[in-house]
This record gives sequence, C-alpha cells and structure tokens, in this order.
Amino acid sequence: MIRTEGLGRSIGLKKTLVFYSGKAPKGVRSSWIMNEYRLPHHDTQRYHKVIYLHNPSIPADKNYGSKRRD
Repeated sequence: MIRTEGLGRSIGLKKTLVFYSGKAPKGVRSSWIMNEYRLPHHDTQRYHKVIYLHNPSIPADKNYGSKRRD
C-alpha cells in the first residue's frame, strides 16, 4: 500500500517484481527490478498503472521507465 504521510490514508498500490534467468526454483536472480505503481482512477474502479523497469547497477540516467495505462 502507498499511504499519505500525514493521515496514513491509502492512495495506491506498489508491486515489486525481480527478474530471474532460468526456471523456478533453480533460477538465478538478476539485478533487474520492475516496480508497478497503481493509482486509482476517480471516475471508475479501474487503476492507472505506471511501470518502472530498472537495474540498480546501471546509473539512473541510463535506466528507462515505461508508462502503461490499463
């Protein structure tokens, strides 16, 4: 859950996914991470999604994020 600082009210969701090479359960963890942020659309029950794919071992200006709307 993503919460406001003052009131602690829920304003969205964050999901973190880590990429592995190979198959479970013997896969090798890579350094690539995908963060998915979901923010509710006020007119409907649907969410806006923002996807950010990054590799902590690569400088921030070389990482790329993508935005997808669902």
